[in-house]
Amino acid sequence: MCFYMDANCEMTKVAIVSPDALDFEASWDSVLFLRSQIRFLLMAEHPRPLDLLASEILEGQRTSSDLGQEDAGLIYRAGLISQFELHPMPQQWTAPTNTGRVAIRVGDVVLKRLAQVTAAVVPPGQPLHPVDANYLIIRGLLEPQAWWVAFCLNHTACGDYLLSKSGRGILSRVSLSVLRHWPVQDPPSDFPRLARRLADLLQKRTFLAGRIAALEAEVEAAVAEQMATTAYDDSEQRFAERSWSFFFPAALTDTSWLPLHVAAEYRSAVLRRDRDWQPLFSYLLPDSPSRNRFSRLQEPLPVLRLSDISNVPLVPASVRASIPAQANRVFRDPLQPEEVLLSTLGSSPRVAFAPLSPQPPVYAVDHWERLRFRAHAAAFALILQTGAVTRQLRTLASGSIQQFIRPEDIRRLFLPVLSEETLAQWDRSFRSLCKSWHQTDSDWQAALHEGWQVLFRAFNLSASEAFTRNP
Repeated sequence: MCFYMDANCEMTKVAIVSPDALDFEASWDSVLFLRSQIRFLLMAEHPRPLDLLASEILEGQRTSSDLGQEDAGLIYRAGLISQFELHPMPQQWTAPTNTGRVAIRVGDVVLKRLAQVTAAVVPPGQPLHPVDANYLIIRGLLEPQAWWVAFCLNHTACGDYLLSKSGRGILSRVSLSVLRHWPVQDPPSDFPRLARRLADLLQKRTFLAGRIAALEAEVEAAVAEQMATTAYDDSEQRFAERSWSFFFPAALTDTSWLPLHVAAEYRSAVLRRDRDWQPLFSYLLPDSPSRNRFSRLQEPLPVLRLSDISNVPLVPASVRASIPAQANRVFRDPLQPEEVLLSTLGSSPRVAFAPLSPQPPVYAVDHWERLRFRAHAAAFALILQTGAVTRQLRTLASGSIQQFIRPEDIRRLFLPVLSEETLAQWDRSFRSLCKSWHQTDSDWQAALHEGWQVLFRAFNLSASEAFTRNP
């Protein structure tokens, strides 16, 4: 008999553990047998260790000493993965393919070994670069096996099991030896068809993400070329020094006397003087979205948070409903078509475009500033992501930790003046890609749901075991 006190729910769990299970796991750890739902792993009829299925299981790059300076900047870090997908950085899309041993290859299953354990499958078209030591690479699986292993690893119970087997410490992470000896059940007989469908959809998503990244790079280059012809960089270097002094025109002190804010006003004046950049509000419609918030919420509501936006700057077609912890931080009016959302987090700004009205209606938290442009909203969503804008945003941050931006300060951003033809081309291209992305995403989510259902049936999981902390 095994006892375990769960600190989170203040309950004592009790279970009978057979001698065979103790011998199989070579452990008396109660957490291993109770909190990790070990029967999820032991129900396999003919389990085989993973290292018998894969040609190679290896760790990511431990140090960057063996990589060149450019390669070290292209490495996949722990924050670039979600369930079933890796999310390349912009520079990774255009860099040459890396053929090193710890560089990912098409067909690999990449596992983020830290809690919460997450697995992704590498599709054709994915930028192939090394992963760091926060990852393990499973190489050489057949396609149905790769997707089956990814589904198992993305289930919370399985990740919890591997962490427990590896020994929970200050930094819990899956060990290489535990993963190699992890017993894997063969996928169900009807799973290969679904695996092929998932592989095709992921390849389409990767292709579209690459097209969007290429369009973003085009916009970045055009805006950067304009900024390079101004004195902005020189003034930025001056004001970035630990100590500096400068004489400013009196008009720049009307809003704030803080040196950093006055310096930001000066740099904005430079952009207008040298290239006639215009303030953000001159591109917006006169009627701004209402800033009224909910007073209380008792029913679940689809609320768009910063974490809901991936590397594709697009509002999802649907957002999972939940009851927000602070209703007074949620705008009462739902998102409308053509809105561009800009986060007020100056240290790491994000942008999201809403080409259509999400169904059911989606509501935004007040860390989003909702912008309605007179025209070419999709093009301006791309422009707001450029380095020229994010550098301005960082200088507008206020407060004790200089992290968030006041909504009224966002309208003090200056944007480049571009030809109607250029804006229209970017707008059409991004809208077309957004439409294709939403269509593919709908099919992708349906295929993932079908995959989870296959997994739940294969292991005879109850509803609580199936859906706890899983999609």
